[in-house]
Amino acid sequence: MYNVSTNEIEKILIDTGVVILNYGEADERKLAPCEGDNSFVVTQEIRDIEYNGRRGKTKGLRRITAEDATLTVNLLNLSQENLKLALAGANLEAGTGVITNGDGSIPASDYLKNVTLVGETLDGEVKIITIYNAMADNGLSVTASKKGEAALSVAFAAHYDPTNLASPIYRIQDVESVDLSAYDVTFTVKDGSEQPVVGATVSFYGSTKMTDATGTAVFEDVLEGTNRAYTIVKTGFVTESSAVTVDGDDEDVEITMASDA
Repeated sequence: MYNVSTNEIEKILIDTGVVILNYGEADERKLAPCEGDNSFVVTQEIRDIEYNGRRGKTKGLRRITAEDATLTVNLLNLSQENLKLALAGANLEAGTGVITNGDGSIPASDYLKNVTLVGETLDGEVKIITIYNAMADNGLSVTASKKGEAALSVAFAAHYDPTNLASPIYRIQDVESVDLSAYDVTFTVKDGSEQPVVGATVSFYGSTKMTDATGTAVFEDVLEGTNRAYTIVKTGFVTESSAVTVDGDDEDVEITMASDA
């Protein structure tokens, strides 16, 4: 009988983890909520070097000719920004949030700096799996089902940097802890007369919301970070664009929009 040691079980990865886009960058954001498993796959194409008398796979005579890494998540949050993640080269109109197909080209902005899976092991430490220059290339498929929720499967593929082919496309590491503190950010939008601006489009943290009857839009579960950009658009007003720092508490952002008349 084989006994399992404490050292062998403490690195068991538990639960599904948390997926973060552009982890460690000013524009990082959590990709949530998700459903089911988050899957990380590395595929390698290995070529055997043939020689006379070869009997099979031979040590030292094999080489990797191609290597790819993919992180697949199943999204329940079907915001326009998240749908755009699955549609390489598509256009997402600022303000309206309308998505249309592009001209066939894929701009550099469609490549995320990274997509990161943060998970906890049984010993309380954290395993971080990151893919770089990530872009979803599995297309878009959404099915609305009776008595169920529509989910979007997004397969983020890592890409090599053509200017530095030696740079990694993925990294797997263990760290003692990660701070994933998150807070609510509330935007209150008024006009020059201190009246609520109703129906303004607020784009922030990978989502777009409309201000309600009180001129308010609330974004929940925003990770700590500096310079988190936002844009507020409303017909008849000058567009407002700036950034907010989320640090240690819920944030209230008060905006006065000027008329463009």
